[in-house]
Amino acid sequence: MQENLYITTYNDKPELWTKEKTGGKAFHLYKMKKNDFPVPDFVCIGSEAVNFLLKNVRSKIENICNKVSINNIQESSDLSKEITEIIENIAVTDDFKTSFLKQLEHFFKPDEMLSVRSSATDEDAAKNSFAGIHDSFLFVQQADILSYVFKCIASAWSPGAISYRLINKLPVDNIGISVVIQKMVDAEKSGICFSVNDGGNLADIVIVAGYGAGEGIVSDKVEADSCFVNRFNDSIVYKNTTKKIKFVLDLKNGGLKSEKVDANLMNEQCLTKNDILKIKDFSIRAEKLLKKPSDIEFSFDKNKQLYILQMRPITTTSQENIKILDNTNIVESYPGITLPLSFSFAKQAYKKVFTESAKAFLLSPKLIQKQSETFENLIAHAYGRIYYRLDNWYKLIGLVSSSKKAVRHWENAVGLQTQSSDFIQISLAGKIKSFFALLKLLFNFKNISTKFFKDYHTWFPLLNESVNNFSDKKELWNKYTIYTDKLFKRWYLTIINDFIAFKSFGLLQQLIKKYGVSNDPKFVNNLLSGLGKPESEKAVLETLDMKEIIKNNKDLNEIFSLPSNLIIHKLEKHNKPFLKRIYSYIEQYGDRTLAELKLENPSLRDDPEIFIKLLQSSRVSKLTKEKFINNQNQVRAAANEQLSKHMKFYKPRRYILKFLLKTTSKGLQNRENMRFARARAYGAVKRIFKTIGNIMLKENFIDEVNDVFYLSLDEVENFCTQKTSNNLKEKIKEIKKQYTDFKNLKLPDRIIYANDKLPSFYGENDFRDTSSDEKELFGTAVSKGCFEGEAIVIDEPDWSLDVKNKIIVTQMTDPGWVFLMLQASGLISEKGSLLSHTAIIGRELDIPVVIGVNNASSKIKTGDIIKINGDTGKIEIKK
Repeated sequence: MQENLYITTYNDKPELWTKEKTGGKAFHLYKMKKNDFPVPDFVCIGSEAVNFLLKNVRSKIENICNKVSINNIQESSDLSKEITEIIENIAVTDDFKTSFLKQLEHFFKPDEMLSVRSSATDEDAAKNSFAGIHDSFLFVQQADILSYVFKCIASAWSPGAISYRLINKLPVDNIGISVVIQKMVDAEKSGICFSVNDGGNLADIVIVAGYGAGEGIVSDKVEADSCFVNRFNDSIVYKNTTKKIKFVLDLKNGGLKSEKVDANLMNEQCLTKNDILKIKDFSIRAEKLLKKPSDIEFSFDKNKQLYILQMRPITTTSQENIKILDNTNIVESYPGITLPLSFSFAKQAYKKVFTESAKAFLLSPKLIQKQSETFENLIAHAYGRIYYRLDNWYKLIGLVSSSKKAVRHWENAVGLQTQSSDFIQISLAGKIKSFFALLKLLFNFKNISTKFFKDYHTWFPLLNESVNNFSDKKELWNKYTIYTDKLFKRWYLTIINDFIAFKSFGLLQQLIKKYGVSNDPKFVNNLLSGLGKPESEKAVLETLDMKEIIKNNKDLNEIFSLPSNLIIHKLEKHNKPFLKRIYSYIEQYGDRTLAELKLENPSLRDDPEIFIKLLQSSRVSKLTKEKFINNQNQVRAAANEQLSKHMKFYKPRRYILKFLLKTTSKGLQNRENMRFARARAYGAVKRIFKTIGNIMLKENFIDEVNDVFYLSLDEVENFCTQKTSNNLKEKIKEIKKQYTDFKNLKLPDRIIYANDKLPSFYGENDFRDTSSDEKELFGTAVSKGCFEGEAIVIDEPDWSLDVKNKIIVTQMTDPGWVFLMLQASGLISEKGSLLSHTAIIGRELDIPVVIGVNNASSKIKTGDIIKINGDTGKIEIKK
């Protein structure tokens, strides 16, 4: 073997860089270097060269290894010392040493300090990381390098290495070991990064960092900051510690020494946001190279240059039975904390509705039965919040979609910011079946709303009246069960309608752009503005009309200037016709309320004073019924004019667009009316459970009527059918205590975890959200105009909130928010799509609205002065 072959460089042929020839650590360094990672220069003494160095002692080592036993750790430790002594005392000639150092001169400057690290062939593997098992030597002078190479080789047989091998049933003889020699980074700060939070939320990347060389951090000998970075939206939460000690170069004795951190840096954040995002990006890139979650070590030098020192796969993270929770879209209906009864009712409803939907998409009974667990778990309850089980949704969507493009239309329609359609596999048979199912649904599209509302108008009145017509709790439960089953039997038609509406909307957007009509994503919405008058819009128009009557009537205006609790009494005495109109409104629209799908949330029927307060506060709004309608007409007229210029009557394309526009308009109008029907149905269900709560209170099962909402659907059924006589008071006390704790938790939009154990989360005050340091935010502009004013951040909507002339900042709105939006001067939402209620109503209320602003509710604080630009989607935090 020629001497120049003892050293392998990253410029050598790829076949020389295999785990067998260079070991796991060196192989991964090579892969990073070739993929443009900022890796310090390095060379490798490969396993063949190491075997050459050990050729005269290999037989001695093997003889000693034959005596090693896992049953006698002490003896194994003594044997290890023998091997170490043999290797470290290998004699080399001066000529060999000189030749070796000359080779290093080709790769490193004479004054550069080096590190010497082991690289075993089975190190940094998928199952065995050997993290910290073998020795590394830092800040080594080149003259001493060879002796440290032998020390590094010997560490393959250290007591810890032998024990690790025996425990993991790996061979202790004939170990393939290589050695990495690398340029040393004189680190100002260093750390470790895991691309998943093993044991926590797998959507988070975890970074631990401190001052000085990385050895102090990896060995837990210095204090370090920690932070969590969400891989999907780059939100950062940071836990800062007092960092007293750091490891630095010992100029006198070589190696490392500890010294105090400068007083002005001790309590400062070690990493900047820019540092964190750079590390996060390399962590994800490392994950892609490894095809597994990654563990990387990094350092920043005195010039702020980032270096990646090594990567290895994380060996402890389970890749099986991964669950993905995402609150996109569902947070619109269930913001913040949702109580157990609401969740269990929703879970049952989702199962029923989507099982029926699957039948409509021609899925066989056998396949539906096979996917029963998927239908059973379309939503999840995590620390009191409702999430979609996104992993199950993708399974379901994959079964009924004809292509990945169709899946992406669905993702865009529901507002998923991080899309995962690449993971869906759609078979040819599935594509064909989905195609014919879609044709059948399109053919019957006109009849969807007819069938739905025929059933609705049959069964809803019976459900609604069941609260007034029952003899005992068992009969009430039977009526509830029968009528909800009948009512929700055809509720799958809402899903079919939405599917067709979303699909036609997506295709219309695509063709409008393709035909050169407009590149504005809001253009299709403008074409649809004001077409049809869904129930939700009628409620808004009626409110605006009543508001104008109050403003223009001196006596009414004076009455509505009184405290809200006196107004109904005053109207009874002085203006019964107007009071009658209020009660008529509540009778017709009273189930439309904030977070209306939460059974525990009161409606206008429960508390008419809520609507009185709304009318009081809406008097500040400059929007009138006429202006609302004119805004719609003007926007639609301008869009139609632009369309006509590009699509002349003789062009076939015009008729394609006309058909799609009609289909989309019909679908979206159906959608709004069906959602209003849902609000009324849920209102009836609320009244039934409130009645059951009153019965429970009378029978001394609970302490308060509203305690019923802390129970599950099964527990309420058991009470009504007398299957249990257990007193529920103590259990409810425990649940209430849990939910009080849940309110203090800061939960992300997406949670990923393995098996069935939910990860733990930190409280609001445990970490600092560094994303709040930003002064400019960007999202999708959906409603024109600019406004500068005070922000109000809303986590859970409440009628008592003062939003007058303020900019509402929230995760997402639901249809009931329109009454808050009437008083506001702008709205910023983290979620939403161009078809979301926020987008549609925002445009028609003529206030600037921006959606899709990542982490807006944590970056903006209540009381901040901000500027919202509904034309560009830019938000400036002025403070």
